[in-house]
Amino acid sequence: MDKESRKTKISQAKERILSKRGEETIREDETLKTSDSLDGLKDKIRSGLRVGSGTTMEGPYIIAIFPDQVVYEQYYGGTSNQYRIPYQIDGETVTFGTAVPVEVAYQDIEPEQKTGAFEEDMDSKEFEEKLESVRKEFSEKLEAAEVVNKELAAKIEAIEKTPTPPKSAGGIVEESKELESVPMVTFDRKTGVISRRV
Repeated sequence: MDKESRKTKISQAKERILSKRGEETIREDETLKTSDSLDGLKDKIRSGLRVGSGTTMEGPYIIAIFPDQVVYEQYYGGTSNQYRIPYQIDGETVTFGTAVPVEVAYQDIEPEQKTGAFEEDMDSKEFEEKLESVRKEFSEKLEAAEVVNKELAAKIEAIEKTPTPPKSAGGIVEESKELESVPMVTFDRKTGVISRRV
C-alpha cells in the first residue's frame, strides 16, 4: 500500500469515527484557545461560582465537573460545605442553577467471599450432602485398608513363628534344601522395619 492510499484510508476512517459523534470534519489546522480547553472550562466555572457567591478569596474548590453539573467545596470561616450545582455555558457566560448541599459518605466494601473446592456454586444443604458423601467414601477406604493391614500382620506373624531350618545338617530331606534357598522375611514390630534374608 503506497503512502497516498494510506493517507486516504486514515482520512476516511477519521471521517467515519467523527461522523458517528455528530461531527462532520476533522479539526486539523485550527487555532486552539486556552479558554476553549477543559482547563479553560474549569476556570470559567470557578470564576462564575466566585462571582455568584460574592467572594473574592480563594476557592471554590472544584471536586468534579460533569457535562451539566459541577460538584464543589466552599470554605466559610473555618468550615467547609460541598455543593452540586447545574450549569450552562454560552460563549464566555456561565449560568448556574440552584446549588444543592451534598455530603461524601464512605462505605466499607464487602470482601469477596472465597469458596472452597466443594463450595463452588452450592448452597449450604448441597455442601453438607457432598461433604457427607466424601466422609463416607473415605471411611470405607480406611476400613478396607485396616482389613488389609490386619491380614498382612497375621501373615507376618505366621512367618515369624515358622522355625528356620538348619543350614547344613546331614540327612535332611530335599525339602529343607528348598526352604533354605527361599528368602526369609522378618518384621520388627517395634521399629516397623521389614527385612529380607537370603
